[in-house]
Amino acid sequence: MKKLLSLYIVGILVLSGVGAVVITNGKTNDMKIKIESIAISKPVIKDEGQYVTVSFEEATASLSDSGKPMLPILTKVFTFPFNTQISSVDVSFSDTKELSLSKEVKPTEGQIPLDMTMGNDLIKNLTTYESAELYPATGYSYTVGAGLDGKEHVIYLAVQFHPIR
Repeated sequence: MKKLLSLYIVGILVLSGVGAVVITNGKTNDMKIKIESIAISKPVIKDEGQYVTVSFEEATASLSDSGKPMLPILTKVFTFPFNTQISSVDVSFSDTKELSLSKEVKPTEGQIPLDMTMGNDLIKNLTTYESAELYPATGYSYTVGAGLDGKEHVIYLAVQFHPIR
């Protein structure tokens, strides 16, 4: 257990911002590049007794894999004309920093049936907590879908940024 506490958690703290690049291929076979920068504030680390929690002002949600560290994420949704084909998505983080924490990051609680109560003990995924690998493994993920924006058919690109790992 002391080994776990002595290990530090690598935090990639984005102080300057996040850059997202999307390359699209429209119906006229012309390539377009969309570049957007997103500024993210300094992380807030809060002592919660046995664990710490990490957040930042712009966070839209937290990673929710049961038993794994509860880390904040930022989701940005981009909208494109319906015939757009997204060729690639590239995200780059500027000005990263490594931070050592005195306690582990609080694990995410699992799902509980409505008729049951949860005990005070959180169950953590030891494989993740004892691993030397970063969690999550990548700094971003994305999904592409189609839908309606008002009365127009559009392509949605939802990018989830994981600035703290």
